[in-house]
Amino acid sequence: MYAISPDVPGIVFVGAFALLAWVVGSGIWRSSVARRIAERNGLDPRDASAVALLNDNGLAAAYVRSGMSGARPPAAPARTPAQRLADLDALHAAGTVTDEEYAAARQRIIDSI
Repeated sequence: MYAISPDVPGIVFVGAFALLAWVVGSGIWRSSVARRIAERNGLDPRDASAVALLNDNGLAAAYVRSGMSGARPPAAPARTPAQRLADLDALHAAGTVTDEEYAAARQRIIDSI
């Protein structure tokens, strides 16, 4: 039979301890990152932390969800038909749009009034 070296149980213990420390440490890191992302974006940090710990894609899900929060940039003010026609006239005068494109775009603007 093979003789077990007296160091084997110690090596197994150190390896098991290192693995356990890595698992716990990575879980704490994932949870803390998810909480920071959630707090920064007005989401519930407890939910983000739970999602980050429940599956391998939880941290990514918390990050993606943070981008979907209600924080949207304000919409640009609508331009009036007169402003749109002036812009179109400037493009036509600069030669950027052809006569046919100018006529079609002008008619679309007028029809939208």
